[in-house]
Amino acid sequence: MNFIFFLFLYIEITVILLILPWIFAECFISYKVTFDVMNKDDFREEHNDAILKALDYAIQNGPWDKSNFLRSIGNRLIGIRDNFCKKINARSQAQIQSDANLANRLALRGNQQEVFVSLYTSDGSNIQSWERIIINLPRQMISRPIYGNEDQVRELIKSKENKQNEAYVGIYINNTDVIHLAPDKILYDRLGNPLLTLKDRSLDLENVTRFVHISGIYKYSRGRLTKES
Repeated sequence: MNFIFFLFLYIEITVILLILPWIFAECFISYKVTFDVMNKDDFREEHNDAILKALDYAIQNGPWDKSNFLRSIGNRLIGIRDNFCKKINARSQAQIQSDANLANRLALRGNQQEVFVSLYTSDGSNIQSWERIIINLPRQMISRPIYGNEDQVRELIKSKENKQNEAYVGIYINNTDVIHLAPDKILYDRLGNPLLTLKDRSLDLENVTRFVHISGIYKYSRGRLTKES
């Protein structure tokens, strides 16, 4: 009787040792591969298929019906496989939507042009101060020098004594929002560079491409500036 008990115990321990690689594999796939791959946007179809095939193979060929312990591990693997499938599908849909949004923006660019708006604050070291200025830009654009050439706004900032308090944003506008003035009506900055005159409320903050300051280049989104370089 004792011999049979120890025989079954030996068999179960042996089986557990044989499936340990599967246990480590499923943990690795679930927590490392899934997040590492997804965070790096490496969503190659063949890569995802290989991971799913490995999980399916482990589920179909493992000894998951041998005991309650093994059955629980098998169910865990099935859950991980199903969760991975959901994540791939969700990310694929998000990527499709992102691609569609990008295509729409690129289509709009055909009827738009990028302009550069010079900004100033007396509290230039405070990023929140710049955020407040940008969020109010559509209502206060009449008081801001606007350039059609980025080199010209850079030239203006270089000429200023306290460059920390100077910056500019790049932003796309519709071509039809530019008011074409007679030569004698065009405004110029103190360096002799021409300034653009735009229609009222022609600046849409959704079209801001970047905020440029002496401290670096920032992305603007939802009222917040995030440093890129």
